[in-house]
This record gives sequence, structure tokens and C-alpha cells, in this order.
Amino acid sequence: MTFSRGTRRRPSGGATRPEFGKAAALVGAALLLAGCGGNQGTGQAASAGVTPSPSPTRAACAHDEPYYQAGLLQTEDVWPQGGRSQEQTIVVELDPKACASGTKVADVPVESCRSADFPWTTSAASTSRELAGAGVRAWGDVTHTAGARTLQETVLAPSPSDEQHALAAAYRDHLRGCEARAVGGHGGKSDWLRLGDSAGQLLVSFHDGVVIALRAERAQWTDAELGEVMRVAESRSEKFME
Repeated sequence: MTFSRGTRRRPSGGATRPEFGKAAALVGAALLLAGCGGNQGTGQAASAGVTPSPSPTRAACAHDEPYYQAGLLQTEDVWPQGGRSQEQTIVVELDPKACASGTKVADVPVESCRSADFPWTTSAASTSRELAGAGVRAWGDVTHTAGARTLQETVLAPSPSDEQHALAAAYRDHLRGCEARAVGGHGGKSDWLRLGDSAGQLLVSFHDGVVIALRAERAQWTDAELGEVMRVAESRSEKFME
């Protein structure tokens, strides 16, 4: 099974975007999936501070799941003022049995504190298998670009059996080990940790067991702006748990 990789442009004037459902085709692909292969996208802004990870390679344990695309940030969430923008998106569901076959994979998150390496897997070629081994049932990634400003979101949704939120606990402990700073949360339903380095800044939310990460260039996004977008991301992420 494959996913398509591409880029959509939103024309000036804030034209409406199509609705997505189970029958809709998956728009674009980005980032480090060892899940499915596709065609290289175009139009990524060269001056953007956040660079998506390399194109994924084919593997059998992940398949497209457009139903969950509504669980990711949409264009109007990130750029409410409208204007020209681009986005690259991937949304997949993992088959734990297929992902568990073959050689044993590393435990994640691996020993890295670089914001650009999130979700801290060994390589693009092993991402899906390693995430499945960590208890991820589905995950999505979207990179929004407008001019020189870029925002990347990654959502990791746990399996239904993760009643103790072990996935969230593993990433929370890892971030604390990286000296991430607690920056509050949203209405008592979530807690946030912020990690900054020369590659940018990473704001991670733990929302009802779902791990949501926003990555951006420090000079392009203020703390207040990222916090506002994260609150929207938390609300949308509930789609992954339906």
C-alpha cells in the first residue's frame, strides 16, 4: 500500500478547503515514515527554518488512514489570516503484528535530545516499526509553510490498551531527561513541556494519552503563538481516539 506525497497551495483570499472523510484520498506526505512510499513533494520553502525529515521508504506495517487527517492542524488553524500557504501531510495506522515481524527494533524514544529528531526513532527506515513497538496505533505529521515561516506537527496516538498512558509517560520522562521546561497546559486536561536548541523549539503536549509535538524556528514563533496553536491541536487530536 502506498500513500501519495504532494503539496497543496491555498490561494489568496482564503479559499475553502475540501472536506476529508474515509473515502477521501490522502493529501501529500512528509517526514520520516517507514510505512509507505510515495512521490516526492514540491514547493517547500527553501528559507523555512524547519526542514521535514527525508522521504520515507516502503514497509508493510503501515497504511494510509485519511479518516484521521481531521485530527491534525488544518491550514486555517495555522494561518487564520489566509494568504498563500503550503502543507505536506501524512496520516497512517500501524499494524502491530506486521510491525513486530523481522528483526528486533530499538526502544523509543532513543537517546537524542535534538528537537529536529522528534519522535526520536533510530532512522526513517525503522520509524513505523519502532513506534508500533512503543504502543503507537496511529500517527500523523503535517508541515505548514507560508513564506519563510514553517510549523511542523506530529501526533502519536496510543493503542486502546494503553490505559495507563505508558506512551505519554515514556516521552514525558525522556523530555525531562533532556531538561525540557514545564510550561503549563490547557485547562487541567494536559501538560506541556518545551525543549529548545539551535535547531529550533519543540512544544510537546500530553493530552489524554496522545502525544502532540509542534516544532518551529525560535525566531519565527513566539511562545504565545505556539501555545494558541497547541490548544487547537489538542482539540483536533481527539479525532485520533475515536
